[in-house]
Amino acid sequence: MVISKITVCVVFLSLAIAARALLCYEAGPSTTKGDLGTIIDCSNYEWCVTYYDDAGAYTRGCGMNVNENDDLMCHQIGNSCRSPPPGPPPWTQGETLCCCNTDLCNGNKASSFTCSTIMAIVALFSLVVLTFN
Repeated sequence: MVISKITVCVVFLSLAIAARALLCYEAGPSTTKGDLGTIIDCSNYEWCVTYYDDAGAYTRGCGMNVNENDDLMCHQIGNSCRSPPPGPPPWTQGETLCCCNTDLCNGNKASSFTCSTIMAIVALFSLVVLTFN
C-alpha cells in the first residue's frame, strides 16, 4: 500500500510540473501553413503566437519572441486571431496575429491535443487503477 501512495504522489507531482510548462511551435517567417517547425519550451511566456499574411508566410513562436509586443496584444485579443493585429502600424498587408495559451495550440488543429491533457488522462487512469488494486 505504501508503494501505491508514493506512485500517486509522483504522478500528481509530474502532472503539476507538466501543467506549468507551455509548449509552442517555433518556425521562421518564411515557412508555410503546413510547416509547424520545432517544439520549444515557452514556460516563461503566457502565449503561443502565429503570424501569417496574405502571401502565405507563417511565423510561429512564444509570445514576446516573435514580436516585442505580443504579450500585450494577446491579452487584448485572447485566444483568437485578429487582422490587422492591435497596436501601431506598420503591418504587412493582410497580416493576422493569432494567440493561444495551451500546449502546441499554434499548430494545425490535429496537433492541438495538448501534452497536459495527455498527462491528466494518464494520472486519472493511474489513480483509478491504484484505487481498485
